[in-house]
Amino acid sequence: MLGNQQIGNDYYPYINTYATNAKYPFDNKVSGGAVQTENKIQDISWEKTTTWGAAVDMTLFNELQVTLEYYNRKTTGILMQVNVPNTYGILVTGTMWAL
Repeated sequence: MLGNQQIGNDYYPYINTYATNAKYPFDNKVSGGAVQTENKIQDISWEKTTTWGAAVDMTLFNELQVTLEYYNRKTTGILMQVNVPNTYGILVTGTMWAL
């Protein structure tokens, strides 16, 4: 089993980030506030890939050589970047990581 930790340059991929320079209209004035700028995966873990294979080599009648092989690779917990819809409700642009 192998793990993959190369999913960008974010050292804290499980912590949401916020900006404190947001401006909101409140009580007919522009007020300062905070806004969430990234949504992170709280239970993020490494991608896991399990690989195994089996093979049989045989010779029949001293002339016919036969090889049978089976290979299986399964990846779970795949992390990929997806587009963020405009209706998401936080100040995120571009893409974000998803399971």
